[in-house]
Amino acid sequence: MSLVIGLIVLGALAWLVQPSDAERPGSRRGLTLAQWYLAGLAVFLVVLAWTVAPRNWLAGLSPERVTRMERRSVLARRFRAVIDARDAAQSEVSVRDAQRRLRGGERAFVLVDTGVPMAAATFIDSLVRLEARRLEISETDVQVFIAGSRSDTTQASALRVRRPIDMTWLLPDSLRSRCLAVVRLNREQVAELQLASVTSLLGPCAFVGRFGRPGAGVRRWLEAMEYSTAAHASWASAPVLADPMRERRLPRTGLTATQSRCILGHRDGCRAILALDSSTTVGVDPDYSPLNVRDFSTAGPRLGRSERLFLSDMVRELGPERFGEFWRSVRAPDSAFATAAGHTMEEATSRWMRRFYEDTPGGPARPAPTGIALGVVLGLGLLTSHRGARRLLRGTTRR
Repeated sequence: MSLVIGLIVLGALAWLVQPSDAERPGSRRGLTLAQWYLAGLAVFLVVLAWTVAPRNWLAGLSPERVTRMERRSVLARRFRAVIDARDAAQSEVSVRDAQRRLRGGERAFVLVDTGVPMAAATFIDSLVRLEARRLEISETDVQVFIAGSRSDTTQASALRVRRPIDMTWLLPDSLRSRCLAVVRLNREQVAELQLASVTSLLGPCAFVGRFGRPGAGVRRWLEAMEYSTAAHASWASAPVLADPMRERRLPRTGLTATQSRCILGHRDGCRAILALDSSTTVGVDPDYSPLNVRDFSTAGPRLGRSERLFLSDMVRELGPERFGEFWRSVRAPDSAFATAAGHTMEEATSRWMRRFYEDTPGGPARPAPTGIALGVVLGLGLLTSHRGARRLLRGTTRR
């Protein structure tokens, strides 16, 4: 924005401070046209330098202020680390409680932990069953455990206001024949749990319940991607682009060079962001690898804006039958996808990302405000030159 304002100010200054008619060419009174332009450029550079300068540059004159700022930054990082560690510990306890209940022979689709308020449990239970019916999920392959928070500082934590629920998923393995989804409630009032109605509570378990266990090759790929592409199961809902607010494609300004290469159709870029060549395998304990989710946006670090909807959109594109062939394949994911879809996974990913991001070559597009500012400056420059030429002509005629 500073660049836009500076460009407009520079052009306006050159127009407003032109030498008057009384100042004949060659006269020593006032400044020449070139000097006015240089003065305007100097003002613009000063404004730009002031705008982009670090906000704490004056802190160098005050060691006490620098010390206070650094101390606050360190304390904030430590507080967030403590909060994250507490959340991880509570998720671990909730998962262990769910596994203990399952070892007792519980076969119900939805289990509720002791201490969870009835109203909150009923609300989450209704959302889980609604999602299962909408996605046509077999309840015999999935179980849901609703757990409560064991922290006595829940009401005092500002972070909890933005994150009323946490979710953990455990896929079937040698110890579990069913996919387990653990939904931990950090709030007790139903009004504070409305976020659960706009996200996917079943996540990867929804894919397991609809298409069965993932094949060995696909599961290794999902682990390399940290299951982010399957975190939001919504293939029965309207596509993302049906939302008028998301129809406009975004510029590639915030993307990495690898992501941009994929959007522009480069195969190596798509393979890199899809982790198709990654050697990542299961964790240290292959029978216990929970997937924790505490961020409910659809964005992700690899595919950008709608990463968590990638596999849901793939179901819509291929259809349930062909997607099921891909999902259950034991081959590498790119080979399995090519067999099911008839084209490469890299090509499909590039086309999918172009739905959300601009695909014009040559780098990021110039922001519209900057282009408008350049047009205004160019127009003012032409008018100024014309104005100066007319004054020069009148001055010559008067002589």
